[in-house]
Parts: sequence; C-alpha cells; structure tokens
Amino acid sequence: MGVCLREGVPYIVTLHDFWAFCFHLHLYPGTGVDYCRDSAGGRKCAPCFLTAAQGGLTCESSDLREAARYIKIRRQMILRYLQRAACLTAPSHFVRNRFLVEWKELKNHIRVVPNDVDMVPARQTSTRPRRQTKRIGFLGGLAEVKGLHVLLQAMEQLPDPPVLRLYGAGRTDYSRWMKSAGYEGLLKRTVQIGGIFDPCRLSGVLAEVDAVVIPSFVETFSLVALESLKAGKMVIASRTAALQEWIKDGVNGNLFRPGDFRELAAVIRQWMKREPVSKFL
Repeated sequence: MGVCLREGVPYIVTLHDFWAFCFHLHLYPGTGVDYCRDSAGGRKCAPCFLTAAQGGLTCESSDLREAARYIKIRRQMILRYLQRAACLTAPSHFVRNRFLVEWKELKNHIRVVPNDVDMVPARQTSTRPRRQTKRIGFLGGLAEVKGLHVLLQAMEQLPDPPVLRLYGAGRTDYSRWMKSAGYEGLLKRTVQIGGIFDPCRLSGVLAEVDAVVIPSFVETFSLVALESLKAGKMVIASRTAALQEWIKDGVNGNLFRPGDFRELAAVIRQWMKREPVSKFL
C-alpha cells in the first residue's frame, strides 16, 4: 500500500480476515471463549500480541507497555493506508461491522462484496442402493477456531451416531490429532477420514454426505456453507459471525450455540430422525 501511494497507483484492499487489527487474524484467542467483539481501540490487544506474535512471552508490566506502544503505532499506520485506498471490500456484513467497531473512520469506505461459487447440485455417483446410515461431513482444518473438537464431543453424546467424514487436513494429521486428543474410539467406530482433496472434486465429496456441520467459533464468510447450500446439502452451523448471514435456522439449515456440543448433539439427533433433506437452493 505504501508503494502504491508513493507511485500514485490506486489500490483496493479486500478485508478477508482481521489481520489489520487482530494478531490471531480471526478474532479468536482460543480456549473455547467467545471471539473478540471490541478491542477498545487496541487497548485489549497486548496479551494477544505477546502470545500470538512473540511466542508466548510472559505478560509482565514492561512487556505489556512495550506491546501497547507497538500496537498503537501499527494501528495508526494501517488505518492511514486503509483510509487512502480507492475501495475496501468485505465479504460479509459481519466483517464490515467488525471493522467499523475498530475504526468508525472507515464507514464510507467499506463495501460488502460477497464471495460466490460455481456449483452444480451434488449427485450420488454410486450405483449401489441408497445408503441406510446417514453421513455428515466436516470440511475444515485442525485449527481450534474451526471447532472440530466440538463436533467430536457431540458425536460422543449420540448412542448411534451417523458416519462422520473429515476433509481438509491430511489423513495422518487427522488420525494423529484424534488419537492424541482422546477420540480414538470414535476414529475406530464412526469417523472416516477423507483427507485433503482437490477443489475440482468438491461436488463428489459433497455427494458422499447428507449434511455438513460447520462448528466454527467465528467465520468471516464460510465458503463451505455457501458451497454446501448450493449443492443442496443440509447445513448445521454455529450461531455466530457471518454464518448467520447464510444459514437461517429451520429454513435452510440449523444453528446451535458456538462451542455447545450438547446442543449440537441434539440438533444432529433431531436431523437423523427426519426424512432425507431436499435441495435448498
């Protein structure tokens, strides 16, 4: 941005995460807490900076003072560059509104431009008879913000859980993580690891599941939600952030409280009792 300004070249900034003011990028510090809704002008950011950017330095008073000074300078610099952009785009109203909590000066700068996907309805490619056991899919990585542990805890609450297919991380990574986190029983009983897949195979991946669960603690948009809806899949998602802009509870999916694995288990249990879901879009 600085180079563009020096050269007199207009530039556009796409605000697809919160790097501009959040050292965790997605407002989520971890440990199952709520995402950051207001940094108080950056005054709450020093502990996160010390943890995320400096490898977990102890939060002594001297560290906090130096971190606060750095954060103030950084915020001033980034705001100046954002204000001088030709345009700022945000993929959701959630992102736009969250930026305005930090910087009201950007009110007339940010335009909401949602992402879009080119999807065809998922079709069952197998010639075998319709499967009797329902399948749910999780398309995401192992970062805590994606909430896989919440979904697995919910599965443990179900006496007869559906098959859970995992996509997004490597097979070995999923397997190693589940064993270390104490979910080896589920891995043997009902979890199937699909692993990483090429984006061109997305329709085939979605054809292998009956519903998609998005248990994230925060999402700036969620392409997975939009892709799943356009493929005609039931979506069960956390009632948080941008997910609420796409998923309407009881209309094109179901919502549950972020991190509440018991409520998620109840939603899955209710979904399993219903007839196969028709296409929503």
